[in-house]
Amino acid sequence: MPEISKIKDEEEILFSVGTVFRIENVETVPGSDKNWYIPLKLISDDDNNETSELRNELEKEFCDNFNMYSLGHALIQMGEYEKVE
Repeated sequence: MPEISKIKDEEEILFSVGTVFRIENVETVPGSDKNWYIPLKLISDDDNNETSELRNELEKEFCDNFNMYSLGHALIQMGEYEKVE
C-alpha cells in the first residue's frame, strides 16, 4: 500500500491497532551487530491465552473509563513526560 506509506520506497507491513505477536526467538543477523532476526507468531483473538486476559484488562481500564487522567497515567507509564503536560 504505497499510497499510505510515509516512505514510498520502503517495504513495510501495517498492522491493526491491538495486533499481538509472541516473540519466538531473538538472534543477531550473521555479519551484522546492528540487525536482528526476530521471528514472531501472530496471536489470534480467539486463542485462550494470557494476552487475551491482559488485553481485556487494558481495554477495561483505558477504553471503558477513558478520561484525561487515564491518558496521562498511560503516558507516564510509557515515559512520555512531555506529552503528559
